[in-house]
Amino acid sequence: SRAAMPGGMPYRNLDSSISKEVNDLQQQLIATTKEYRMVKANIMKAQNGKRSNELTKAELEKLPQGTDAKMYRSVGKMFMLTSRLDIMTHLEESAKKEGKEEISLTAKLDYLDRRMKSQQ
Repeated sequence: SRAAMPGGMPYRNLDSSISKEVNDLQQQLIATTKEYRMVKANIMKAQNGKRSNELTKAELEKLPQGTDAKMYRSVGKMFMLTSRLDIMTHLEESAKKEGKEEISLTAKLDYLDRRMKSQQ
């Protein structure tokens, strides 16, 4: 009998608009949480790539400079004979790239964290 009351109808509209707004916020939170997890996984991937490049470079630096050891670099599904200098340069550039990616992803993670807190 709320509907019979003169003010009953606006309350019902208010309840449905609040319900809709809460539902929208829940959907936004779900999407933000999903993106947060993806960014976190990408950060781990960047850290692992950087660590792998640094370890490989450290192992190659242990080899004497004058050795004629054949060195191969992975390119897709094949390996190409490459000079030591080219491999070292490639490893340094890859490690720098992974480091920059990690920094940008960490900033994005912080943003998503703040956004999730505001949506809760």
